[in-house]
Amino acid sequence: MTLETASDGSILVRDRFVFLRAGLLVASALFLGMAATQRLYALDQVRAVWASLVLALGCAALAAVIEDSVFQFDAVRREVRWSKRRLFGGRAGSIPFAEVENLVVEVRSSRSDSGMSRTDDCRVFLVARSLTIPLGSSNLDLSRARDAVAIPLLGLLGKSSQALVEDSIRYWVSRNDRITARALAVSALHLDSEAAAKLIEEMALKRSR
Repeated sequence: MTLETASDGSILVRDRFVFLRAGLLVASALFLGMAATQRLYALDQVRAVWASLVLALGCAALAAVIEDSVFQFDAVRREVRWSKRRLFGGRAGSIPFAEVENLVVEVRSSRSDSGMSRTDDCRVFLVARSLTIPLGSSNLDLSRARDAVAIPLLGLLGKSSQALVEDSIRYWVSRNDRITARALAVSALHLDSEAAAKLIEEMALKRSR
């Protein structure tokens, strides 16, 4: 994911996978060629042919679902123009700054096979009146998602970033996604699991009142 700031203060956010998609399509073609060769010259190796076909289809399917994202936060027109494209088809739209409610951070945590280490992958979501949409598919570390992406964009939108983490936790609690809320509390606030669960419960109770 890249951010570019224009002279007028506009910010362009790009998250593209051009080389990855091209590599997957090339790999798919190579596996198809391999399957054809095996079919012609090794008729007794049916399993090898099917394995090559499965790999070719897998690469092609992955290339088809990978999504490129472009978000233009226009400081002059005071709107967000966005597009998301895949190998086949896409979608696009525009959102006035006035309809953007917030930007929130999502954290997805995973542990190693040994359970000794934890990996946190983050994304930034734009929350508007009409939809909630991720700015991209790239997995970012927390500091980049918060400091390099969310905070500059919130500044352009005229919104405070002081309670970014807490607001993000509240948002995921409101969406009944306590797993994401807990992961964010543990990663960003450095709470243990018990303290994170207590914080989330308190937020849920305040929301229900």
